[in-house]
Amino acid sequence: MTNMLDTTKKNIVIAGAGFGGITAALLLNKAFRHQQALRNQYNLLVVNNHHSHLYTPALYEIAAIPQGHHALDYVKSSIAVPLAEIFNRTHVQWLENQIIAIDRATKTLRFDNGKSISYEYLILALGAETSYFNIPGAREYSFPLKTFADGVKLRDRVQEIIESAEPVATVVVAGAGASGVEVAAEFENFCSKMRKLNPAKAICKIKVILVEAGPQILAGFDTWVVDKAIKRLRCIGVEIKTGVAITAVENTRVILKDGSVIPASALVWAGGVQAAGVLKTLGLPLSPKGSVTVDQFLRAEPKVYAVGDNAGFMNLETQKPLPWNAVAAEEEAHVASANIIADILGSSPRPYNPPKKYPFILAVGRKYAIADLVFAHISGLPAWLLKQLIELKYFFFILPPLQALSTWWKYITVARSND
Repeated sequence: MTNMLDTTKKNIVIAGAGFGGITAALLLNKAFRHQQALRNQYNLLVVNNHHSHLYTPALYEIAAIPQGHHALDYVKSSIAVPLAEIFNRTHVQWLENQIIAIDRATKTLRFDNGKSISYEYLILALGAETSYFNIPGAREYSFPLKTFADGVKLRDRVQEIIESAEPVATVVVAGAGASGVEVAAEFENFCSKMRKLNPAKAICKIKVILVEAGPQILAGFDTWVVDKAIKRLRCIGVEIKTGVAITAVENTRVILKDGSVIPASALVWAGGVQAAGVLKTLGLPLSPKGSVTVDQFLRAEPKVYAVGDNAGFMNLETQKPLPWNAVAAEEEAHVASANIIADILGSSPRPYNPPKKYPFILAVGRKYAIADLVFAHISGLPAWLLKQLIELKYFFFILPPLQALSTWWKYITVARSND
């Protein structure tokens, strides 16, 4: 924690430092900066299980950067931003602790070290966890991609495979949502880069298979996006299998529902996520994916709000739950933070009116991306360049200008390492 909390004040606590948590904290800080009364009455605190904010959309890049191309600390600093830097010279304090339970009766968060902290207002922004759907062997024999350590572990395994004596090795990616598509596409770059770095060495040929239980890849995306992604994936050599669910995983093979078996030197698990398990301790209604049911103001109950992957918000216009992505989390953070201030000041809360569709950019190997900006469709290099500018904009939001440029440039140099 940056400072000792003033125990004479009540606490506004943001649980989690992902996109929703960081956005909510910085927006509340802006209100604190302009209103002395808020500063006199409340502490503003972020509780996270790590001392850094992880830029998770870049994890697929980390999983495909050759060992030794950049120092590991340099790579980490390109996507993991210390909370101390983000909250420097703000009214936000932060605490590195693992939350194991949330007690609504006493309004406290309990930590794994036996300590606890009280809250007057709470924003749940704890993100998501990998879901293995109780598939035998999936947890034991696959590589998830949720943390920086996951990315490095996967990178090391794939490089080991590439440098092996096998003539051909198979990497299976389970789940063809956005994450699965991005990581499958990136492995082609990885193999090509290894050949350039070691032209005299026999490099194992990697066969990448993308497996999806549903009838098509990128479920929920527009047809034009799916078609472009399929064309691009096939162009770079990724084999696509749809309509085939994984029923079991063993050390060197993946067993499918139709009885067929895929040999697998490595299995990347992008098959699904569920909301943070600690939400079960709330005793509140949860969605099938474990998120907290919220009202139109993103309230789970009075003075408790949820955003991002923790908010079970139903879009009344589309009759579908909101996508779990950074854009939605940031928008929800705007509403939740505004409604906390409104509640303190005694004014009317602001309802969340989500758009029918959120803009997105999907990277599909090298300098190629597919972008749906809602008002325009872009693909190829222009979409990839736009993706870099959007990332720069985000770094400008969370960091001072020079630090933002430095972090972004590190990310660009790291991301280009396997091009």
